[in-house]
Amino acid sequence: MPVVIHNAGRALWRNALVVRPGTIDVTILDPIDTSSWTVETLDNEVASLHRRYLDTLDRRPGTGSTGAH
Repeated sequence: MPVVIHNAGRALWRNALVVRPGTIDVTILDPIDTSSWTVETLDNEVASLHRRYLDTLDRRPGTGSTGAH
C-alpha cells in the first residue's frame, strides 16, 4: 500500500530534535499487485512507482494546485 506524506518537513526538519506544530497530509494510493513482478521487470516497476510518488507530491492535498517536491 503506497503512502505519500506531504509537508512533514515543515513540522520536523531533518535532524531536528523538536517537532513543530503543523498539518501533515497523507495520501493513500491504490494497492499495488506485485504478483506479476519479476527480477527482470523490477527496475521498471520501481521507477513507475517512484513517478507515482512524485506525481502525488506535485498535487498538494486540498488545494487542487501543484507544488514543488
